[in-house]
Amino acid sequence: LTGDEHVRFVLSGFDKDLFQGLAMIVNVVKHEMDKLLELVHFEMRLLFGVYVGLLTIGFYFMLFTRTMAGSYEHTDKARELVQMLPSHVLSRNELELLRSHFVEGNADDFD
Repeated sequence: LTGDEHVRFVLSGFDKDLFQGLAMIVNVVKHEMDKLLELVHFEMRLLFGVYVGLLTIGFYFMLFTRTMAGSYEHTDKARELVQMLPSHVLSRNELELLRSHFVEGNADDFD
């Protein structure tokens, strides 16, 4: 560096201010980089949390819908079974009680 006239002028003219200024610039850049990396790390953790949350909600939504579809299917099968029962063996009151169990909105009567 001492061979170049312009560089020698800069080094001799500012003595050690040049190196201190350079060190200050490096410190500012390092500080900004640390803040940026910390922000990126926080956002990645937040994104991962949202991803896991959405997966969990989606899984339970799918599980709920399949369970409800299965319960409706079993309800239809139970209604078909009741329709196939020999109703001539039951009394009229027993038959009405049995059929009223499968009428929608009538579930409170049997608690």
